[in-house]
Amino acid sequence: MNLHLLPGPAPLRTVVVGAGGMGMTWLRAVQAHPGFDLVGIADLDERRARGAAIRLRRPDLTVTGDLGGLLARAPDVCVNITPPAAHFAVSSAALSAGLSVLSEKPFAATLGEAVALTRLAGERGRLLMIAQSRRYEPGLERLRDVARTLGPLGLVSVEFHRAYRDAGFRLAMDHPLLLDMAPHTFDAVRFVTGERPVAVTATEHDPPGSWYAGPAAAVVAVEYTNGVHLGYTGSWCSDGLETSWTGRWRVSGSHGSAIWDGETAPVAELRADRSPAAGAATGPGPAPAEPAALVTAALDEFAAALRGGPPPWGEASDNLLTFATAQAAIESARRGVRVDVEVLLARHGAELEPKAAR
Repeated sequence: MNLHLLPGPAPLRTVVVGAGGMGMTWLRAVQAHPGFDLVGIADLDERRARGAAIRLRRPDLTVTGDLGGLLARAPDVCVNITPPAAHFAVSSAALSAGLSVLSEKPFAATLGEAVALTRLAGERGRLLMIAQSRRYEPGLERLRDVARTLGPLGLVSVEFHRAYRDAGFRLAMDHPLLLDMAPHTFDAVRFVTGERPVAVTATEHDPPGSWYAGPAAAVVAVEYTNGVHLGYTGSWCSDGLETSWTGRWRVSGSHGSAIWDGETAPVAELRADRSPAAGAATGPGPAPAEPAALVTAALDEFAAALRGGPPPWGEASDNLLTFATAQAAIESARRGVRVDVEVLLARHGAELEPKAAR
């Protein structure tokens, strides 16, 4: 993609769309970041946008329920923190107005919308980045380093169990786990293994006592390139013995295995004829990052890319692979079949990159 770069050292004039709970985390991070100049807030509920400006102690900010009017003020970038159902409308309006966009995950509500946004970003020469915040967990990077000592990988197992009652808009979603939370794991597995998803088989269900409208639990098997497989089990209404927000991991290769609880240091054990795994000490690991730190890391990558740096993790054409994994899981659960990821992408008009892993 021939990306339009933003010259000069001046902070990026930024509008944030969405002033709900997560919106406030992003608003505070944008305001504190030296690379960004917060110039406006849009929310369908203008009173909520005004309340956000008050909490930021920024009476000078433009606050509005009219996104078009805010985009007409010629900002540089848009940060899209709306619910998934609104991602397409907000991101497409911003890209069409000439802005680059940093959007909360998931990419969009449907794969067709995600493909259309990717195409629009390419046509306009603008950066569209999906903020996969778990990618910036320092423990995940350490797990990736340890995984590289395990030889060719075969199986990754991830368990995710939380009792998430303060779920907001997710309570009414058709696929709250597979669309809104599981993409974190699917993306993190791509980061740790470096492999590309090939096919997905999944089931989803609503556990007894669930407070969600849609299925809040799922079992997913993902096949990747080079013989790597993921076994994922997750639930958003599991009371007791909760995992970390990043889940509980086991990574197995030909030389040994590693485990990680998402909070302490990964621990590896190699077979007897192999040297100890680098970075596999059982001592304290990096503490889990606070949400604000994960948001700031995404902002760092986004700003650097717009100044001529490398493509960020989460760039739209690459994040399609993560989002397509989630969409394939939803289709597999609905139809009871194994879903080929590339066939699914092609069916929605995606222009696929070569099959080699990223």
